[in-house]
Amino acid sequence: MNTKGRAMLAKLTVHQCSFRKLDRKVTNEVNQSKGAGFDAARVNKQLLGKTYMRPIAGATGALRHLFHEETLPYDDSGWRVLPTENFVPFCQKVNAKTDTFNGAVRELVANYEEAKVAAQAHLNTMWNEKDYPDTPEEVRKRFDVDIEFRPLPESGHLMVDLADEELECIRKDIEDRTNKRLADAQMDIWRRLLEVTKHFAEVMRDDGKIFKNTTVENVRKICELAPRLNLTKDIELNNVTNQILSAIGSYDPDHLRQSPATRSIAADRAKLAVQNIESAMAGAF
Repeated sequence: MNTKGRAMLAKLTVHQCSFRKLDRKVTNEVNQSKGAGFDAARVNKQLLGKTYMRPIAGATGALRHLFHEETLPYDDSGWRVLPTENFVPFCQKVNAKTDTFNGAVRELVANYEEAKVAAQAHLNTMWNEKDYPDTPEEVRKRFDVDIEFRPLPESGHLMVDLADEELECIRKDIEDRTNKRLADAQMDIWRRLLEVTKHFAEVMRDDGKIFKNTTVENVRKICELAPRLNLTKDIELNNVTNQILSAIGSYDPDHLRQSPATRSIAADRAKLAVQNIESAMAGAF
């Protein structure tokens, strides 16, 4: 698969403190009081209230969701494929989500002493000052977002002292594995497109089913994203997404709710779109 210069690998790491801690003393007390084994139960304390931690958890979830949405699968260690065509939009969106994350952290840092006082009242006899960072600045250091980039592996860049025949075997293995992963990544775009379009079709077909605006918005979203994630510059993929946008991408959710006739037409168009996607996938993979 010729993707030279078309993609790189990206990895998201979110460093954060959960402010949860195993209380061994209380754990032992619980197990002993119940006549259970020493490791039958574990008591984990929530050191800071959910009110203080929820904004960070929400920002973290949104950041990870965006990262997976804007990239393609590669391996099981967190690395994902980022097509170069999507690099600038990706960075802009990630920066915005990172700003939200950092804002939530700043809010926690600003309210840290207040949060500790609330936690002391909540935990009562389970409270232990030693469980906590000494200063708000130490809390700040426990949170960070890191995006790492690296090039896709290239079999020609192998520099080791081995016989030519052995080197060639390793090069071929690297090339085959990389091509397989990239083919799977390209397939992932088609799967996403099919999943969103099929869901839209099923919802529109059931005229009594209540649906959220995202059922409609997600169709436009994946059709706008797919060309940027199109690793192989697959013309068929671009054509299909354009057809879907033209057929069902302009519907207003409220109009679909209010007009059974429009909803029926949308369902027929979406059904045809699903068939086109499935046909294209059968021919390409």
